[in-house]
Amino acid sequence: MMEYLFWTLVLAVTWCYAGYPLYIMALARFWPRPIRPAAATFSPTVTVIVAIRNERDVLPRRLTNLLAQEYPADRLDVIVVCNGSVDGSETIASEIARTEPRVRVFTSPAELGKSGAINLASTHTAADVIVFADARQTFAPDTVARLVAPFSDPDVGVVSGRNEIRRTDLASVQGVGMYWSLETKLRYAEGRSGSVPGATGAIYAVRRSLFQEMPPNLILDDVYVPMRVAMRGNRVVMDPRALSFDVPARDQKAEYARKRRTMVGNIQLLRILPELLSPAHNPLFMRFVSHKILRLLTPFCFVALLFLSALLPGWTYQTFFAVELGLYLLGFLGLWVNFAVLSVPAAFVLMHGAIFAAVWHWNDDAARVWAQPTLSRAIPPAPPAF
Repeated sequence: MMEYLFWTLVLAVTWCYAGYPLYIMALARFWPRPIRPAAATFSPTVTVIVAIRNERDVLPRRLTNLLAQEYPADRLDVIVVCNGSVDGSETIASEIARTEPRVRVFTSPAELGKSGAINLASTHTAADVIVFADARQTFAPDTVARLVAPFSDPDVGVVSGRNEIRRTDLASVQGVGMYWSLETKLRYAEGRSGSVPGATGAIYAVRRSLFQEMPPNLILDDVYVPMRVAMRGNRVVMDPRALSFDVPARDQKAEYARKRRTMVGNIQLLRILPELLSPAHNPLFMRFVSHKILRLLTPFCFVALLFLSALLPGWTYQTFFAVELGLYLLGFLGLWVNFAVLSVPAAFVLMHGAIFAAVWHWNDDAARVWAQPTLSRAIPPAPPAF
């Protein structure tokens, strides 16, 4: 029985990190689902919604960046919705709005969280497409145009872009960046072969007619919105050429907090939308379970594998125990000393620790979790010319 359990867990982990990505990439390569190309005259009206909390330092440049997008100015506007800001962000946004008619500013009650702020902003636009953006990042000049183009295909309901994070010298954060690079390739393959079970929160767009109001204090709007759209039969795709530029977490604590918040959000999402676990209601059931749910479970699988391999006789299990224990030891060492060669095991331990903490604090107050973790407050570098 212990051997059976051991190899079942090995299969689960292998499917999550190797089997499923290879399967999806094969689908994207040999059986792609192309998107109908946009006509040259396709330029739907667009509203960019920026939900903020205490972003006064980066907000002016961010609005300048959005208003300078290479998209017809008469078909693009921006809504800034302030949620619990106490640093003067609302005043700065209002001053910009007085001189820029394409910017509107609203205030949402702090207790409703980011999702409540987005809900409020969505009632103040009749645009064909809503683009969601955060204050910290910077869009490439053609990002909005690239996000909008796939909507020429009536089957497409959500389009995600790619968030490119500047390199860092901190080993554990660099390891997470490598993980994110692989994650981006997987999401692109999912979109090419059908749909992605989620989007990148800092850069995604939804067809306005398909947007549904979210529960207050929802953490992961970038999973809830795409999955609700997918459950209505529309596609969720990704264009990696739609770029957003970001700064890395300034230290391991900030990266850990960011990952923990995401994992708490995944658990919250299952409580709010249990239909996600029903093949009858979720057309992306296999992708959602393989991509999202197994990611939550694999740290527990690894711990179980460590104990099982320690108890089972034979050189195969002893070797597995030694390798996994070594991986954990190298990971903890990588969190303690900043060696680039330890970036992958350090990221492995950091992300698994965030998942364990998320399960332990699964019922955290989402209104408190919505606050951004401490990141480098440096403004992202200006995007390169394309």
